[in-house]
Amino acid sequence: HYPLRRQRQMCIRDRNKDLEKKVAESRQIITQSFEERRKLELSEAASTERMRIYRDLHDDVGSRLLSIIHAEPGSPMTNMARATLESLRQAVSKANTPDQPLATLLADIREESALRLEGSGHQFNWQQSPGNYQVVVAADTAFNVNRICKELVSNIIRHAQASHVTFNVTHAEDAISLEVRDNGCGLDESTIPGNGLQHLRSRAEEIEADIDWHGSQDGTTTRLYFRCHGQSNIEAPSSTAQP
Repeated sequence: HYPLRRQRQMCIRDRNKDLEKKVAESRQIITQSFEERRKLELSEAASTERMRIYRDLHDDVGSRLLSIIHAEPGSPMTNMARATLESLRQAVSKANTPDQPLATLLADIREESALRLEGSGHQFNWQQSPGNYQVVVAADTAFNVNRICKELVSNIIRHAQASHVTFNVTHAEDAISLEVRDNGCGLDESTIPGNGLQHLRSRAEEIEADIDWHGSQDGTTTRLYFRCHGQSNIEAPSSTAQP
């Protein structure tokens, strides 16, 4: 009976070891889950507090700047206050921009561009190649790409003398090409007043993107190349051009 009893003891010991191992693994998983939850809570709390500070700053400093603008219209101080107020509003807007799917970013750009261009008498066309548009775009990239498109539309409305505008989006993995074409007078550095195009370059450089444009008698073509960060396995439906 001794060999049988020893065999049973060894079996019990092995089971105890397996049980201890499983308990240790479960404890490690619980500890890791707790730490991740704690980090998430701290991050959310920090984000909430940061947004509160931004709101307070905008309400307080913004109201003071507006007082200066209305008190001395046309003065150098007013121009400085207006530029500072715009910078403050952009900072608040940037803080409110989250990481988001490329599909969401493009849908926002498409909707606003269509409203502004069609509202100013332009024919608007959007073309988009098939692809995985659930790729995640980092918050900073999403903010700057959106701002670049806003400024491009503003330049077209103010200076291009165009009647047709086409946005063309192509997508390969996390590399995005966004092309904006118009049939206007052909814009370049000499035809856009101020630092409009330099601002576009600065925004592109901030997110390590490339931007270039070519103006001719047939109009202007601007191309923006940027990259996203991260990718899901969800395949978004393709979009077709709309008249």
